[in-house]
Amino acid sequence: MNKKKYCISILLIVFVMMLAACGKNRNDKREDYYKDKESRDIITTYLNGYVYWEDGKYVAVYNSGENPPLVYKGSRECEQSNGLVLADRTDYSTYQDRPFSDVIRDLGEPHTDIGSGLYIPAYFTKDAHLAAFYVDQEKVAGIDLIDLLGVNTIKHIGKK
Repeated sequence: MNKKKYCISILLIVFVMMLAACGKNRNDKREDYYKDKESRDIITTYLNGYVYWEDGKYVAVYNSGENPPLVYKGSRECEQSNGLVLADRTDYSTYQDRPFSDVIRDLGEPHTDIGSGLYIPAYFTKDAHLAAFYVDQEKVAGIDLIDLLGVNTIKHIGKK
């Protein structure tokens, strides 16, 4: 009887592992992200995301497509945030030379990281911008405000 249970358990484990292997993995998602990106009329691009125009709306893809996209109207109002709490447009220069923990306290955890080898946390705003914070030794060393709709691409605040 124990031998029978053991064999059934092994078969069940093998079956579950086969199902997991057949599922869509992270690399497939990344491949889909790049194929999708190539087929779009891109308005703005940044390290791990891009914005494109579709059906009268701006669609912001971020974290290499691993999260649901944000959707903005032409008036810059966010129509679909998928549970992401967007930052208010504020005077981000007040964070210059302050601890990055102050930014987290006020804005919450960053929405994405747009750095390539460097940690550059960023927040999506309610009015279709991406506020990127350059952090050096736990302090804000510089801030870029990226226009997701491509009008004024980057406004740099402070030193980098």
